[in-house]
Amino acid sequence: MSEGRPVTIHLHVPKAAGSSVGKVFLSHFDDPARCLNHVAVNRLGRDAPIPPEIDYVYGHVRYGIHARMARPAVYVTAMRDPLSRLCSLFNWVHLRPRHWNHRFFKDHVPTMAHLVALIDAPQHAERLAAYKNQVSKIFGVRRADALGACLDDIEARMAAGGFVSGTIGDVEAWLRAAGFLAPGAPMPRAKHTAALLASEPAPDFEKAAPQTLPADVRAALMEKNALDCAFVDGVLAAARRTQPAAPRLIEA
Repeated sequence: MSEGRPVTIHLHVPKAAGSSVGKVFLSHFDDPARCLNHVAVNRLGRDAPIPPEIDYVYGHVRYGIHARMARPAVYVTAMRDPLSRLCSLFNWVHLRPRHWNHRFFKDHVPTMAHLVALIDAPQHAERLAAYKNQVSKIFGVRRADALGACLDDIEARMAAGGFVSGTIGDVEAWLRAAGFLAPGAPMPRAKHTAALLASEPAPDFEKAAPQTLPADVRAALMEKNALDCAFVDGVLAAARRTQPAAPRLIEA
């Protein structure tokens, strides 16, 4: 542990370059004894302090975990257009046979129209929860009247250098400026990215992309994710206003 260096908290927003950003951090924070993922955090207990020797917390943790730390902390997370993120998540589940939802999607959700038709069915609430305001829930926002206070708190942390966000490109630029990703080094990509980018149609499902969504499907997804749309817009606007200088977290 370096005295005075903040703990880095990577909030992994699914399908917003979370795996890529995580690979960059793990190539730097390479001592497992100084890292905690969300599984290890959960084992500590809901309100247990994060051990002071921990330098890096990552994975599917929630905003607010910094309150359990004795050291300062810097959150890093990328934001992505909600429709693009949902389409990517849909494709990813179809392309990963080991995903816990894969078989259900293969059997029942071959298109985004099928997803919309099932999204409010009580029997599928757990399976399809990720397609309804997932990002805002990571930050503890479950109602519209809680949005403003959360965004104000995030912007204040941004202005103080304790929260880094923006588009995926913005976060990549910060990783380079902060010394985590060397100049000219490629951003890591998840293994399934090539399959997602391939132009050939998939044999057993309809690849989703925002520009090809039927108008009614697009409208339904926007309605089901209205809180996420407002949240992502708010975080990106706050990032543009604050533009904090990237701290040099790694010694030259």
